[in-house]
Amino acid sequence: MKDSPSSSFLARKSTVRDDGQDIPEPDWFAEIPELEGREVGDLVFVRELSRGGMAVIYEAYQKNLRRRVAVKLLPPASVKDDFKRRIFDREAEGVANLQHPNVVQIYSIGQFEGMRYFVMELIRGKTLEDMLEHRRRRPARSQRVMIEEEAVRIL
Repeated sequence: MKDSPSSSFLARKSTVRDDGQDIPEPDWFAEIPELEGREVGDLVFVRELSRGGMAVIYEAYQKNLRRRVAVKLLPPASVKDDFKRRIFDREAEGVANLQHPNVVQIYSIGQFEGMRYFVMELIRGKTLEDMLEHRRRRPARSQRVMIEEEAVRIL
């Protein structure tokens, strides 16, 4: 497996045949229908938050408890893959059994239209990607101090 050219760390993967030709893997996420505004049980899907290697995360409104939640969806093709489904279910079960201020709470798990999902606490704030980008653009403290000292010396 090798990454196809992309600036994203979530670049689609491809397999290289013996003759050197790339064969892209299927786009598992293409199977996830547009969910914004849809109601599934007591959930109303608001917007997509992110996509990872295996799943898509949505913000949703949980009507019966009047709160915003995050919903992690596993696409149908992945649900059919025993290995991926077990990983997904173990993640939900493992996180649901943890009690720690730095770990989100899992509220429920379910399935609809061939997709498996779990509902979890929605955490507002910056993403890890945002924080890493900010850190890359901002010099380390010692570098800032050296720059400030040099600026004062020049003036």
